[in-house]
Amino acid sequence: MKLSIEGLVSGYGLLDVLHGVGIEIDDGEVVAVIGPNGAGKSTLLRTISGLVTARSGAIRYDGNEIGGLAASEIPRLGLVHVPEARHVFGRLTVEQNLVVGATAAPSGTDRKKALSEVYELFPMLNEKARDLASGLSGGQQQMLAIGRALMARPSMIMLDEPSLGLAPLVVEQMYEALDDLRRSGLTILLVEQDVYMALDFASRAYVLESGRIALAGASDDLRDDDHVRRSYLGI
Repeated sequence: MKLSIEGLVSGYGLLDVLHGVGIEIDDGEVVAVIGPNGAGKSTLLRTISGLVTARSGAIRYDGNEIGGLAASEIPRLGLVHVPEARHVFGRLTVEQNLVVGATAAPSGTDRKKALSEVYELFPMLNEKARDLASGLSGGQQQMLAIGRALMARPSMIMLDEPSLGLAPLVVEQMYEALDDLRRSGLTILLVEQDVYMALDFASRAYVLESGRIALAGASDDLRDDDHVRRSYLGI
């Protein structure tokens, strides 16, 4: 089991956002988490990546408990997080942004190989390697954020709302690149506002509502579920 979460409780200040959440993801799987705004989807990813401290429960990655680790330690284990809203370093060049993400790569040779692979996946980043990140479009910044995460040579990547605010053509291009990553065997945990897209891309999904798992199953089954159809697919 690549990632196993049991009884996870976390939140902010005095407020619990997640209430006993449990999910499991195997090697090479693509799993989505869907649900309404405020359900706790981003909090789930932030807790897994160490940005939010779990109050109780277990987070195991490759069989090892990671719930108490600092956020800076977790990418070194092969688990990386691309947060919502991209968060690129605007005053750095595209290539400098990518190199920042390579801190978990063990050697200079690994970093050069990772950079080459990112440029192959996103040729636009190669073309703009010496441009400041602040001058990129929203879609280009999202690709840069994903590329920066890949520089750590992860075995699993968590994506938080990657299509948010992007034009349909850009979303299509980005998901073509993500499909290449899926075919390469990279494990992916996806939080996505577009439920149709999430269920098409992922093999399984969890429905998170009010900080609890309301439904879970194969994407095809959830697409046919009456509650999902009414609540999220507008049918």
